Amino acid sequence: CLVLAKIHQMLGELDAAEEWLGAAYPLTADDAERRAQWLQTHAVTLLDRARHDEAADAARMALDLIPPGSPSQAALLGLAGEVERHRGNLDAAWDLARRSVDVAERQGYMWRTAVSNNLLGEIARERGELLSAERFYRRSLQYYHAMGHDSTPLQSGNLGLVLVDQGRHDEAAALLQPAIAMFRSQGRKGFEAAFLAAMLVCHAHRGSWKEWRPLSDRA
Repeated sequence: CLVLAKIHQMLGELDAAEEWLGAAYPLTADDAERRAQWLQTHAVTLLDRARHDEAADAARMALDLIPPGSPSQAALLGLAGEVERHRGNLDAAWDLARRSVDVAERQGYMWRTAVSNNLLGEIARERGELLSAERFYRRSLQYYHAMGHDSTPLQSGNLGLVLVDQGRHDEAAALLQPAIAMFRSQGRKGFEAAFLAAMLVCHAHRGSWKEWRPLSDRA
């Protein structure tokens, strides 16, 4: 049941995810680790619905259930940090993301290390700490590439955004263009629109009006 809830969640089918979460809940009664996994999935669903306070409660309860060094500790710390970022609590988000990276590195959990470094980049960018954000985005990309993930449109696009903010428009455009193409092919219009807006800034600053005009019609 929990696996089906996660699948529906990843597909953006949140009503179906919640139905399967309801079915899975009684099966976690005698297993703290399974209950923590249930709470983690529930927290992500709540986050997707922008119910941030409830998501924070679920993430905290999940962390309370697991022992230090649990395989799920790094992911739960990262999730709690993401929730706090959405709540606007950037200091708390930073501390949780740093702890997530520390645990993931100790456990050799490269994927989570990559994800949580990207989260640190996001928090730094929201704080206006552009050089710090760039450093964490690049570190995240290094981990993804070390795992053989050459196509990382979200992380590359995030780095592109912070380069735009630094006025490094040529470097930014080289990262944003493939990210836009990937999200367009996937039909992920929110990400495509965000990166299109940044790409328009690049073209405008470079005086590339021939490229700017068709993009402006899509933005």
